[in-house]
Amino acid sequence: MLKMKLHSFTGYLLSGFMGATTLAAPQATEQKPYLNNETDYVSEVYYQGAPFWLEIEEVSMESDALRIQSPATAQLGNKLIFVGGKVTGFHGFVPCPDDTFPPADFNKSIHIYDTDTETWMSRLITEDKTLTSMDISELSAMNFLHTQDGDHLIIVGGYGLHDFDIDPINAYRTFKRLKVMNLPGVIAWVEGTANTLSAAVDFIDSPEGWGCSDDTPDGEDPCFFQLTGGELMKVDGVFWMLVGQSYTNGYGTKVANSEGPCPHTLSSIQIYARGFRGFTLDYSQSPTTADPSFWREQEPDAEPGSDEYYANQTWKSDWGRRRDLNVLEAMLPKEKDVHIEGAVALSGVFTLPAPHQDGAWTIPAIFHPDKNPEQSRTIDDPAALHQGFNIYDSPAFTLWSAENQTNWFVVLGGIGYQNIDENDNMYWSSSFDYSNHAHTVRWDVNRNDWTQHLLQHPASDDPEDAYEVMLAQYPPSGEELPFQGNYNGTETCYFPAPGFGELIDLDAITERTHVATLYGGIASPTQAGTKVDGTANGTFASNRMFKVYVSPGCIADINQDGQVNGFDIGTLLAEWNNTVPLGVFNKSDLNRDGIVNGEDLGLMLDAWGKCNEDG
Repeated sequence: MLKMKLHSFTGYLLSGFMGATTLAAPQATEQKPYLNNETDYVSEVYYQGAPFWLEIEEVSMESDALRIQSPATAQLGNKLIFVGGKVTGFHGFVPCPDDTFPPADFNKSIHIYDTDTETWMSRLITEDKTLTSMDISELSAMNFLHTQDGDHLIIVGGYGLHDFDIDPINAYRTFKRLKVMNLPGVIAWVEGTANTLSAAVDFIDSPEGWGCSDDTPDGEDPCFFQLTGGELMKVDGVFWMLVGQSYTNGYGTKVANSEGPCPHTLSSIQIYARGFRGFTLDYSQSPTTADPSFWREQEPDAEPGSDEYYANQTWKSDWGRRRDLNVLEAMLPKEKDVHIEGAVALSGVFTLPAPHQDGAWTIPAIFHPDKNPEQSRTIDDPAALHQGFNIYDSPAFTLWSAENQTNWFVVLGGIGYQNIDENDNMYWSSSFDYSNHAHTVRWDVNRNDWTQHLLQHPASDDPEDAYEVMLAQYPPSGEELPFQGNYNGTETCYFPAPGFGELIDLDAITERTHVATLYGGIASPTQAGTKVDGTANGTFASNRMFKVYVSPGCIADINQDGQVNGFDIGTLLAEWNNTVPLGVFNKSDLNRDGIVNGEDLGLMLDAWGKCNEDG
């Protein structure tokens, strides 16, 4: 297989098997981390450890292809479906909300890309005159909680605007309804074979008993479906709405702009969900019905809608005050000898209360179907993972190994306050800079052991080449040189490959396997994509497509030279009988049981001479 020396998310190939490295990891500067984060320190980012290769190949697209970020997405057969989203880059913060989120920036069409014919179909939502103006506004929003369930796209909330021309003061909002889209019907309408879009979309109101007040202060509950910036997933038949927020009004303030002062005063209201909620759907009903009662036992005599009625299906915590983050499906520790499915939230923003305010959360959170969520370890536990790398919402998936009882949470690019510059130096920045690097968090559920690693490209003829980490910057399709490269990943669309979801069985991957397709997202011409002055600094919505491949790796090839030989066994023997504390990664502890011993030597001898650059 041809290997190209490209190492970052914007390259045509990016991969991630990491054995031991003879080179130093990116060096930390003396600069302190952002002190407003949950902790003022971060954990080491290792250059070795993942038992798999990760490769990303760019798919050629026309230069005028759709530019989009933060839509709701689904895939049906060979068709990729995009609903809502924003057609420009990262928002600024000043001076006026209609400058920060201009009405023209919201996508008001449903777009479909046919991967077989490589053609686009699009249709303006406003063409369906049976939809109300509120229906149109909700389908044109962005940053939804969404997931695909078979032939249905499930969309919760979303941030957008409604009747801006009539009432600009109250136009910007987080919407309060659930949207259930029948995908065959949506496709038929876009193709022109169905008369209305409304026949393919059910709009479901938030149930009573959740406040639903536009002036509810932070700390109270928003409406049941009134969320943005969180995650929606289906676990054991129940849809989980995880963390997120409700944001009313715009992100700007009443200050001067190029045309004078903002025409209206804003008083934004931000309510963090600080927890999770659940519901089920009954597609057999027309329209679809949603049942907000959770799967936990409720108070038997509680009146529906009362605090007691919902007491067992909600949970809130200060460290649950998270949004715009990566929440991934995960396998949790065994109960009655069976691993159960749950979720893990990595990092997220923003911290509160003071003195740690307006920073990032550093300790992962675990969401369990049968008990309240918990942080992976306490803040003062020396074995706790403190994440600062790739903390913002970006394409992500989980590789689960039942054999090793380990989740590998793979995050592709994004934003972080911990990052790597072009000289391979690790640095911190309170402006939350952009990253091109693939990053993975390892969770051994048996030992509750957490570490984080950078993912790199496969070994070539030069072993040291495998450990280079560069911000490779290559032109997208149709772009002429000279080209200023871009940082990609944030708010990028993720489409699981056929036969896969976002929780992938790593043990079943025996050859190079296509697991996902990525499209769009926010692209930034510089690492400092969002300046402290509040401007978006030239970011834009991308129209690049990538395919993601995973291949089995070879953990016994410690020095990553493509074979298991005397060098590897010498390295292992030098670590003989050394114990490995929780939260620390040792390349010679092949089975990750916390000690380098005969079991690791046996694994190495079993792999003797077998490893090569293809795993």
